[in-house]
Amino acid sequence: MNFFLKINKLRVEDICDSMKTGGQSNNFRFQHWEKPIINESKHGDIILWLGDIVLPKGYINKNEYIQKINNDFTYKKILETKGIFYAIRFRRDTKSIEIMSSFCGILPIYYIEKNDFLLISSNLKYLFENINNKLEISQRYLVEKLLFNYPLTHKTIFKNIKRLPANSSLLVNKTAHVNKYYNSSSLIGTEALKYKNVINKLTDCFIDHARQYYPSNELFYLSFTSGFDGRTLLAIAINEKFKPITFSFGTKNYNDLYLPMAQVQKLNITHKPFYLDSTNYLKSSLEFGKKLIEFSSGEANFARAHYCFAANELSKKSKYMITGNFGSELFRAFHNTGVVCSKWLYRLFLDGLSKKLFNELKTAPELKLIQDSIPNAIFEEIFDDLKEQEWMQKSKDLTLNQKFYIFVFDEMFRKYFGPEVTMQNNYLYNRTPFLDFSFIKELYKTDLGGAYNNFFENNLVKRFKGQVFYAYLIQKTSDLLYKMPTGKGYRPKDILTLSGKMNLLLGVIKKKMLKADQLLDPFAVNQAYLRNKHFYFNKKNIPNLFNFENTEKLSPNISTNTLYHALSLNYYINYLNDQESVMSG
Repeated sequence: MNFFLKINKLRVEDICDSMKTGGQSNNFRFQHWEKPIINESKHGDIILWLGDIVLPKGYINKNEYIQKINNDFTYKKILETKGIFYAIRFRRDTKSIEIMSSFCGILPIYYIEKNDFLLISSNLKYLFENINNKLEISQRYLVEKLLFNYPLTHKTIFKNIKRLPANSSLLVNKTAHVNKYYNSSSLIGTEALKYKNVINKLTDCFIDHARQYYPSNELFYLSFTSGFDGRTLLAIAINEKFKPITFSFGTKNYNDLYLPMAQVQKLNITHKPFYLDSTNYLKSSLEFGKKLIEFSSGEANFARAHYCFAANELSKKSKYMITGNFGSELFRAFHNTGVVCSKWLYRLFLDGLSKKLFNELKTAPELKLIQDSIPNAIFEEIFDDLKEQEWMQKSKDLTLNQKFYIFVFDEMFRKYFGPEVTMQNNYLYNRTPFLDFSFIKELYKTDLGGAYNNFFENNLVKRFKGQVFYAYLIQKTSDLLYKMPTGKGYRPKDILTLSGKMNLLLGVIKKKMLKADQLLDPFAVNQAYLRNKHFYFNKKNIPNLFNFENTEKLSPNISTNTLYHALSLNYYINYLNDQESVMSG
């Protein structure tokens, strides 16, 4: 799902005719397996919607719903519209154009100003091609990517190309400026309600919102793993009489694969397993790793190739998948560093913009993967920019974890999950009921919201609070799932019953005792890497960006994921230099 716009800032209205008809031109192009929805309001304003729109109760026609939004447009309606999409709006009275994406800015909007023109696209490739390939790689971006797993603000791999912030629009009318229309800090209150007083109302609220994401009268897939997010969504589907085909992936001995396969038989549901240690997947892992990098503008690395593989397979029979993405992150207390939150990101919040951290970052082992020496000015620029971010500023009203959660909503969701969802939208729509603005507003009025935990909470009892919501909801919607064990070694029922507390405790103890026996490569990431690494290492290093010499000596000090980032970015730069435009109707 891609679009490209070339706007003359002094003649914005020139693009109106192309938008109105949905026709392709040199200045306006889109590429998707489903046509965009184009609507003209009673005021003559034109709005183009590209992507997935989930109809609310009472509507059966998307055009009718969008007509209502367009006739009385507000940013609140963009936030409240369910689904993951782009909206491009031309206002006839002000002769302006405005580009935005859905809540949290999951889908990227990249832009660059060139003389009187503004070039805007969903994928860096189309900007790269339309500027005659004359773009300079941003060393700062490389530093942030390797240290934090993703850039922390609006930077991209190219110096002059920016990414639009979350919950913002790019407004073009003779000039171009960013319009921030919602602050994530508004979600966080000073006094949260005790969940025990509102849990019944809150679970009903989620059921009411989530059921709208399930397509009526259409086949759809639902992610069902050994955890709580997917089985909560499955419980709602069962209760609402939907018949999804469930799916999960992993190596044959991973509980995300074998546990759901055993349980769907009792639920009388069809399940599609993806065996990632199969020859079929491993043979295609290079192809889908490359596609993932390309579709995500280099933001994702090849370690998540299995997501691309699964999306391709599922799209052969349906255009919808329901997943539990964003669910756990809304409730739980983060307590481990890794691919979602790097150790340096953790340190950034823990230490703040201290001189000690500044000096440690300069000598971080991850940066040895960058060929050229990194000047002090890069780190000074990063720190100066971070001082301006709400989530980095000192506050009497916000706890450290609440500031961290502003970062989660503003940056982490779109930078970690976003590349995955962006890729999937090239095959089918990933519907994510947990990322629902109306529900999240209600959730964060209560102490079940993750922001109200301590920063990196390690107390097991306090962390279990995040699973209470799931247990109450599953109890309400599926008696079978309520009594079935999860991959954590206990059942949803155990969380809510006195007798179950012992099972819960035993499950935790058992999991800790078996930690040494846990699968080291549950998604066959290392197997695929060993099979494909020669391809990535043999790509031309342009323009001498990375240092791939002696990576084995670096490995004890850096994560494999950091190396995957560098190899993937190097591949992406080669890919851009080799490409010609392939965007068509």
